[in-house]
Amino acid sequence: IDGAEDQIIQAAFWLAEQGVDILSFSGGGHAGPHNGRALLDRLVAAIAAKGILWVNAAGNEGASHWGGQAVDRNRDGWIEIGPGGENFMVIQPKAGGISVMATWDDWGSNPTMPASTQDIDAFLFQYNPRTRSARLAGKSVNPQRGRGKPLEFIGTRVPPNMPYLLALRAVRVTRPVMLHVYSNAPAVLTPKEPKGSIGIPATGEAALAVGAVDVRTQLLEAFSSQGPTDDGRLKPEVSGPDNTRSEAYAGRGGRFPGTSAACPHVSGFAALLKQMQPEARGPQLRQAILKSVRAMGPASPNYGHGYGYIDASRLGAPEITLELPEAWGGPVPARTLDAFLQRSGRDRGLEVKVAVGRSEYSLGDGLKIGYTASEDCYYLLLSRDSRGRYTVLSPLAGDSPRMIGGERYLLPEGGGVFRITEPTGVDEVILIGSREAIDLDQWRYQANVAVARARYRVVR
Repeated sequence: IDGAEDQIIQAAFWLAEQGVDILSFSGGGHAGPHNGRALLDRLVAAIAAKGILWVNAAGNEGASHWGGQAVDRNRDGWIEIGPGGENFMVIQPKAGGISVMATWDDWGSNPTMPASTQDIDAFLFQYNPRTRSARLAGKSVNPQRGRGKPLEFIGTRVPPNMPYLLALRAVRVTRPVMLHVYSNAPAVLTPKEPKGSIGIPATGEAALAVGAVDVRTQLLEAFSSQGPTDDGRLKPEVSGPDNTRSEAYAGRGGRFPGTSAACPHVSGFAALLKQMQPEARGPQLRQAILKSVRAMGPASPNYGHGYGYIDASRLGAPEITLELPEAWGGPVPARTLDAFLQRSGRDRGLEVKVAVGRSEYSLGDGLKIGYTASEDCYYLLLSRDSRGRYTVLSPLAGDSPRMIGGERYLLPEGGGVFRITEPTGVDEVILIGSREAIDLDQWRYQANVAVARARYRVVR
C-alpha cells in the first residue's frame, strides 16, 4: 500500500470486511511516536481486535538511524550526539542529496494533535576538511511551543561524497526525551545506532513485526530496523528471509530485498499455519508462529531477530518445559523464562557475577563456572546453548535456593567439569538473582532482578 494514513485505514477496514484472516503490511514510517500510540498503531489494534493477524515489516532504517537521549550535559546549547560528547553527526551522501529527519518522544496525549513543548532545531553544515571550516547548508527551526510536531526535516541537493555535519540545538529541552535521527537518502552516518530504528506501525503492540535475514548468508541484514520501542518493548518479534528469488525483480538481479520481502514470507507462513489449524484466530496464529522459530543471535530474544527466524521444521514441536526450583515457581515453559529475562527490571542494589574460564571451547573440553552475589539472594544458574535450549545448573533438588552475599561459588564442585557438547555456536551461562522468591508461571509484571551472563563460543 502506498498512500496517506487515511487511505491505509480505509484499505485495512475494507480488507477486514472481506473476511481476511491475515493482513500483511510492508510499509511504515517514523513521523510519529515510537511507543505504540501512533494513529496507525491504533489501526493495527482495531484490526487485531477483529481476530485478524497483522504482520508488519520492521523497516529498513537499521543502518541509517541514530537514537539516544536528547541531553546537553555541558550546557553549550547543543545536543550531544557522538560517543565522546560531540554535538554533531557526520553525514556523507552517496548520491546528490541529503534528506534527514529528527523526531523525539514529545507527541502529547493525542498524537493526532501533537502538543510538543520540547523545542529542538536542526542545522546542516557543509564541512571542508582542508580548511577545517563549515558553512550553513540548511536548517529546520519549527517552533515547538505546546502545539505542533516534535519533528525537524532538512532536504537539500548537495554534491555526493562530501562530508556534512548535522547539529541539533536544544532551544528548550527540560527533560531527556528519546531522540531519533533518520537519513531518508542513501548516506553514511557517523555515529549510527540500529537499536530503536523500528518503524510505525511495526511499533504497535498488536503488530507482529518482522526483521530481515539474508537467505544467502543467514545473517541479519544491517539495514533491518531494530527495537526496542521508546516504551521499552521487544521488537521485532520474529525474522524472515529476504533476498529471495522473485520474477518481479528479474531486472534487478532476480532477488527481493528488504523487510518488505521478509514480511510477506512470514504472512505466508501464517497462512500455512491457518490451513493446519482452521479455527485459529489472530492471537492463536501469533503464538503458533512464535513457537515455530529458530533462535538466532548471541541471545534470544533480541532486538534484531526477535524470538527467532521462522522455521517450518519446528511445526508441531512440543513446548519445552523447564524444571525450575520451587523458589522460581517450579515447572515453567522455556518461553516464560525468555519473556522474564527480556522484560524484568534491574535491581540496582543487587549485583551478581558469573564467569567461565575462556571465550572459546572445543567439543570435549572441560568447563567450570564461578559465580557470586553482592548480598544474600535467591538465585538461578542456567546454561543456554546456541539453539536457545536452557539447562538448569543450580540449585538442583535438595540444594539451598539462596546464595550467601560475598561468598564465591564454583560449579561443578571439586575436580569435576562440564563437558562441552554439540551444538557449536555461541553458548552462555546466565545467573539470575532476586531478593524475593518469584513464581515465573504467575509473573505478569516487571520484577527487579539482577542478571549476569558469561558467553563463550563452541567450535569443533
